[in-house]
Amino acid sequence: MIQGSPKFDGIAVAKIEIDFLKNPVHIEVQAAFINTKTGDTHGWTRGGNVFSDRTRTLLLQLRDSMEQDLADRHFSTGGSSLNTSGPPRAEHVGGISEFLGTTTEDGAHSV
Repeated sequence: MIQGSPKFDGIAVAKIEIDFLKNPVHIEVQAAFINTKTGDTHGWTRGGNVFSDRTRTLLLQLRDSMEQDLADRHFSTGGSSLNTSGPPRAEHVGGISEFLGTTTEDGAHSV
């Protein structure tokens, strides 16, 4: 192994992957070691669930804001509302049965 002093003086987040379906929320980050004077990238690092409660709270606020932006775009005027009560929720993950409909008491199939 060769040792020396790093030429980088900063770290910058480049990519964030978040899985809100996991409990706790799973966060994976890729960051670059950069020299802020030259702009050179000297290496990359990955970080998992190493974030503070403050960062996690801000992340949930960002998710809520993004959901509100999407709701404003895709729901009729006045038809959207932000649900901020309770802990982060897992989205419904359905299977093939949600496309097949239901069976009535007499055995008939309805969609």
